[in-house]
Amino acid sequence: MDRRNQLLVIDYPGRRAAGHVSDLELEESGFDCRYAMQDDMPDDLYAGPYAGHLIEASKVDASRVAAVIG
Repeated sequence: MDRRNQLLVIDYPGRRAAGHVSDLELEESGFDCRYAMQDDMPDDLYAGPYAGHLIEASKVDASRVAAVIG
């Protein structure tokens, strides 16, 4: 069973000049990164449900989250 610390990554996947968190290749340093913002984004109008759907889709294990980064 994989027990590495998980990082919940909140990083908009769209085009931009700045780099993405995924460019850091944190997985190579032993982290289990869970990217909450993928191509299928929620349609919720309010922040609470929107964040809830992102976290659910990331399949993060709350007991193992070391940090939330973006």
